[in-house]
Amino acid sequence: TTALAQNEPARISTTVNLVVAPVTVVDKDGQHVSGLDGKDFTLFDNEKAQDIRVDVSFVPISMVVAVQSNDSVEVILPAIKKIGPLIEGLVIGTQGEAAILAFDHRLRVMQQFTNDGRLLTAGLAKINAGSSTSAMIDSVFESTRMLRRRPQGHRKILLLITESRDGGSEG
Repeated sequence: TTALAQNEPARISTTVNLVVAPVTVVDKDGQHVSGLDGKDFTLFDNEKAQDIRVDVSFVPISMVVAVQSNDSVEVILPAIKKIGPLIEGLVIGTQGEAAILAFDHRLRVMQQFTNDGRLLTAGLAKINAGSSTSAMIDSVFESTRMLRRRPQGHRKILLLITESRDGGSEG
């Protein structure tokens, strides 16, 4: 019998020539460390040191994190609330910014644009489950309006944390 016939997952093997490994370095006080180069790191694959090529991107981003906050996502909200430090360190860096928008039948800006991870974490922590509706499309419209007012040189990103369908938008 085949692996698929036994309800085991299919296995695909391939060779990969390039692996992206984003890195953020902070000191003991949580401050970003700059000025590091590829020679300051060692990357291992199967216990063998690999060559490192560093591509540094300095194009700052402006990001809206729009989080569905109706009663159907109440059980996963605690996990979502933990992403604040990840947004600061791994996504926006020292020059970017993010805002937090919660939506059920209402659109609520929980945190205006900032690059302070503590404020982003606090904004996420303020999100509580609300009504049974989910105005996803309206949240996309509002996020777009918020991003349109950000600096022109910034890349604009919308991180939408939601179910796959709208449930109550007016737009």
